[in-house]
Amino acid sequence: MFKFNTFKPHKIPKHLLMQNDKPSRPWWQKLMLFIFLGLVLLLGLAIADMARGESVDLEWGREYPAQLGSGTLLLKSSRGYAQALHLNTDIKVKINGMVAEVTMIQEFKNPSEDYLEGVYTFPLQEKTAVNGMTMIIGERRIVGKIKEKKEAQKIYQAAKKAGKRAALTQQQRPNLFQQKVANIGPQQSISVELRYIQPVQLQLANGVAQFSLRIPTTITPRYTPATFSAEAREVNVAASGWGQGDVAEVQAADPRGAPLINTPVNNVKNPMSLAIRLRAGLPLASLQAPYHKTVIDKRGDQHELSLLNGVDVMNRDFELHWQPVAEQAPQAAFFLQSQQQQDFALLMVQPPQFEDTEGKGLQQLPRELIFIIDSSGSMGGESMRQAKAGLLRALDSLSANDRFNIIEFDSTFQQLFARPVAASEVNLSRAQDFVQRLVAGGGTQMLKPLLAALTPQASPGYIKQVVFITDGAVSNEAQLFKAIHETLGQARLFTVAIGSAPNSFFMRKAAQYGRGSYTSITLASEVEEKVSLLFQRLSSPVLSNIRIQWPQHLEVEAWPQRVPDLYAGEPLVVYAKLSDKNASQNLAGEIKLEADYISATGERQRWYKTVVLAKQLRSDNRGIASLWGREKIADLMDQKIRGAKASIIREQVLAVALQQQLLSKYTSFVAVEEEPTRPQAKVLIKQQVANSAVKGQQRIAYPATATSARWNLILGATLLLLSLLGLFLKQALKRRYCYA
Repeated sequence: MFKFNTFKPHKIPKHLLMQNDKPSRPWWQKLMLFIFLGLVLLLGLAIADMARGESVDLEWGREYPAQLGSGTLLLKSSRGYAQALHLNTDIKVKINGMVAEVTMIQEFKNPSEDYLEGVYTFPLQEKTAVNGMTMIIGERRIVGKIKEKKEAQKIYQAAKKAGKRAALTQQQRPNLFQQKVANIGPQQSISVELRYIQPVQLQLANGVAQFSLRIPTTITPRYTPATFSAEAREVNVAASGWGQGDVAEVQAADPRGAPLINTPVNNVKNPMSLAIRLRAGLPLASLQAPYHKTVIDKRGDQHELSLLNGVDVMNRDFELHWQPVAEQAPQAAFFLQSQQQQDFALLMVQPPQFEDTEGKGLQQLPRELIFIIDSSGSMGGESMRQAKAGLLRALDSLSANDRFNIIEFDSTFQQLFARPVAASEVNLSRAQDFVQRLVAGGGTQMLKPLLAALTPQASPGYIKQVVFITDGAVSNEAQLFKAIHETLGQARLFTVAIGSAPNSFFMRKAAQYGRGSYTSITLASEVEEKVSLLFQRLSSPVLSNIRIQWPQHLEVEAWPQRVPDLYAGEPLVVYAKLSDKNASQNLAGEIKLEADYISATGERQRWYKTVVLAKQLRSDNRGIASLWGREKIADLMDQKIRGAKASIIREQVLAVALQQQLLSKYTSFVAVEEEPTRPQAKVLIKQQVANSAVKGQQRIAYPATATSARWNLILGATLLLLSLLGLFLKQALKRRYCYA
């Protein structure tokens, strides 16, 4: 038997092994080496880019931010969106009587090393007449020209392609405009100066006349899809243009307190500076800017006003209110402007307060009130609180003779009751609970709730009144106007604007088509006062079927042609062109006004007033011609809503806009520098300059990080390098001990 010895191999020393070739590296080591070298190169490029110094630091995001901070300026590219361009706005206002001349300068600053195109959308008051634009480059001023919209767009695009600096101003909606500025060079600034005319508003509340001027500065993001004597009363118009009459004593001014948001001067985004010179033409009892801190200086017959800190953030509209002393409150005004041998006039007449023999407002027939409240997402925060407070105050104002219902809407709508019910204690209690539970959220689908409110006929023996509480944050205004016009019937629509930047164009026009009135509530402290005034209108007789008879020797083209119904405190305002050459030299005669109203007993009565014309030779009434043209254009666009042929309206609007040099739906301002500034080899980057987003009167801050994008890149690359280095060390140690 053979015996085998068990063989136990000995470990051969590593230095005695015969190795002819170095083993090939595994694939993962090659991949890691490639990544390592790439990251080293990327880190070097990032550090070199940092050394360039003044270049703008961009933080890119793939999605368009749903919430933009005030003054957020966006750059758009294939990488997404980033904050880039900076914008300043300077506003200067000259107010003479019922007309304000405004100069607004928007400065576009390019802190980057690229050539940029800035695109900025901004609001103006809906009755604004934009009649001038100038592009300012250093000391040079290039005056813009009014052109047909398509022609202006072609001129701008050609200049942009050729590398020339150019500016284009377009109207998107009657209260929404867009400014484009092309070929802003690296580290350069370009300013665009807009000049426009804006009418002063006048309302009479509790016998107190209040003038106001509202300057929109920001945009709310919009959702898309008594008995009286009927004897004629003459009011003599003084040479100043004002006619004096007796009204109740002026109430003391109501201090409004601090502005909504107090932003430090050294941290103001999208800053606004403002200077106003007011020549009211009447002694004033009060002057205030309720939503901003201001400094007011009286100099002779004028007042000068500026912002307390010099600048403020553009996150809420600016308003100025002034009241004349009681004995100087106007009952009529007639102003003239002579322009190129043509005369233009502004006529304002204040209807009387309707009172019975006991001094109480006349009560109409029992009312059926339908309240529509917007609970969509744009109404979140303070706006929703104000809307609910306003509706609760309105419910408290209902009488036992009234019937009511509430419709709430966002993406859908619901009615509190299946049909209008009596304003009993039980029903009102249910309504108050319903209102208290409302929460903002969802879309802004207005059409169906409007139709649900307007379509049903009022209950027999009742007058139907619809009160619509919203911020008007929609983009389908024309569709809604058409629906109101077609379904209104005998009802009346009253709009209540909520928030610091409502869509006042929609709110005013909806009330106009609804033959009602418009109310604006900006602060919670205003709710009780404004709702009380609204119900004063709801319960007052309405002046309707208003007729104006001008002196026979004057040929007059007056707008609006269809004078709307007037409610308590609302003046009659008409713009006219006197076609006779030098008509201002022959203003003898009088203007006669007539209107109908329904008395408390349901009888139709007639109201008369006569305005005696005085010779007008004033030369400082500038802007009336522009306002006349703007009013004519607005009236023509209304005819389009009512079914007039679009092509005919377009030609008529074009004729007025080109003749009066006005921005409109069919015309634009364009300014072009003659010499190119951008080399053809350089790429032009288009960017969106986003305006302030407002939600519940609070500025929505766009999230920002403490570390910039470039530093994030360097930090990330460094961490990856360290990780790879650690992985290499781990693998090296593992191999060493494997053979040890």
